[in-house]
Amino acid sequence: YASSCPLLQLMDWHRPRLAILGETDADLLAFETIPCQAEVVAILQLLREGREQEGSAPTSRRTPCWITLACQDATHLNSGESLVSCVQLVKALDTGSRPQVVGLGVNCCAPQHVEGALTVLREGLLTISAAKEVISAAKGSERILIAYPNSGEVW
Repeated sequence: YASSCPLLQLMDWHRPRLAILGETDADLLAFETIPCQAEVVAILQLLREGREQEGSAPTSRRTPCWITLACQDATHLNSGESLVSCVQLVKALDTGSRPQVVGLGVNCCAPQHVEGALTVLREGLLTISAAKEVISAAKGSERILIAYPNSGEVW
């Protein structure tokens, strides 16, 4: 659906679910098995929309979330888009003193691609311009990495 579903349609699909979840006492929201960048953008824009409507909409809660991506290999989403550019989108769109996306990862992918995909995610999330940033990331101030591949079966 990635190539045929416009951004606004993806946002319309996620908006009511996010509104319902925003009314709960959940400690973390999980957006999982996301196969394309357009859907990542839709989710990030809805989270931003909620923050900008602070207090006037259920989605305004700053509930932390994670996004896990469905990948065809260690460097590409199922849509064929670059995993690196997807990480760059998250960094560009989830800004502020306290990012809402606290974790990025992969799921529903072949086990042999997990290590490489996590390396891509880690390198994309870290800005290694100074040693103190690396130390800070190692102490947990950066986003966490998530992985839960499929069983390795071939369909």
